[in-house]
Amino acid sequence: MTRYISIASKTAFLFIAVFAIIILPVNYIIYQRVSKLLTEADSKELLAEGEKLISEVKLNPTTIPLPPSGYLLNIRLGSDLSSDVLFLSPAFPTATEELLYANEIEIDTFRIVTVNRPLEYSEAVLSLSVARSNQRLQASLAQLKVYLFLANAVSILLAVLLVYIVTRYTLRPIQKIIQAAQTINADKSIERVPVSTSSDETQLLSQTINAMLARIEHSLHQQTNFFASAAHELKTPLAVMQTELSVSLLKTEDESVKQLLQSQLNEVLRLDRVIQDFLLISQLKSETLQLKTTEVKLDELIYSSLKRVRYLIKDRGIQIKITIAESDQLHLCLVDEDKFETVITNLIENAVKYSPAKSTVTIRLYSESGRIRLEVSNPFCQSIDNIESLKDGFKKSNQLSTGLGMGLWICDQIITLHRGLLTLTHSDNTFIARVSI
Repeated sequence: MTRYISIASKTAFLFIAVFAIIILPVNYIIYQRVSKLLTEADSKELLAEGEKLISEVKLNPTTIPLPPSGYLLNIRLGSDLSSDVLFLSPAFPTATEELLYANEIEIDTFRIVTVNRPLEYSEAVLSLSVARSNQRLQASLAQLKVYLFLANAVSILLAVLLVYIVTRYTLRPIQKIIQAAQTINADKSIERVPVSTSSDETQLLSQTINAMLARIEHSLHQQTNFFASAAHELKTPLAVMQTELSVSLLKTEDESVKQLLQSQLNEVLRLDRVIQDFLLISQLKSETLQLKTTEVKLDELIYSSLKRVRYLIKDRGIQIKITIAESDQLHLCLVDEDKFETVITNLIENAVKYSPAKSTVTIRLYSESGRIRLEVSNPFCQSIDNIESLKDGFKKSNQLSTGLGMGLWICDQIITLHRGLLTLTHSDNTFIARVSI
């Protein structure tokens, strides 16, 4: 069975892809911008602290201000060619040469900002480098990454959930259409799918499907009416032909002519049974078949059915073995005589037709579990796939390739109307059709 992915799931997956394509680059740009702003803010804070400290440095007498906690100082006095260190914090990074040429640098885990103050009446310059660990800045940036990741993940999950729920809600009319369509059968009246009031494509879809079903229903009715009309039109000429051929058979003495007339009579009888099947099909399809039940002797129905297919039995050289249990209950049964005779005739005809030539077809009539059983069995050596599907309309296996494929369907429908059951089995090279009523 094919496994389908719902439209809601596909929409959710598509949303994730689109969201990732759009949001991830945007978040990267936001991260870069915020990272730059935080770095600039950190540098400005260091610069402000350096300017404050250098303004408090005194040379005569030498006075060095104490830096705030976490800050390190490097104070130098000199010119571009040489300088003397006035003060150096013990943990200050070793990078004196870089300090001479850069106002802001990073060494190891420290950010260093250098400010200069020219001295009055002298060419010397007072330089103060203030350093502070950038671990706090890096921690803030790492925290920003985590926040952005969590925000994106939560946003995607919530958005996907909402998209899935909204899509499922939006597609509910289509789901109803699917459920209704799965129950549609080619019966007398085809139920329509529900029409949504959403004023969108789903409403148009349901209306289009209903219009299509109306056309199909009309075609089925026309087909059924054609079957019924054709059957009625052909019954009269076939009856006339059957009578004329029967009379001619009685009058002629020529054996070759008798064989020809008998062959024609057999074909007329076969065609008459086909016409009867057409009429039954139209009545069953339109649900207009009325049963006229009476007490009927089933053993007599068996013999009358055998008479209807006697020419086929003779042509195939088939032996018929009949076993009828001795029980008064088996002789009388409340059924529609004509329709039930059609059932028995079809079952016997199938058994004779698909048995090997000169084989034996067995007919049993017995009682079991309080129900009457009629069993028709015949030898059949080939395998049959999905034997129960033979009861479907116009269904036949590759091994049973002749006929319309409606005989067993007609039998099953008539037996069902009698509240009975038709079961088909195939085992030990024997095909068995069993009727329970």
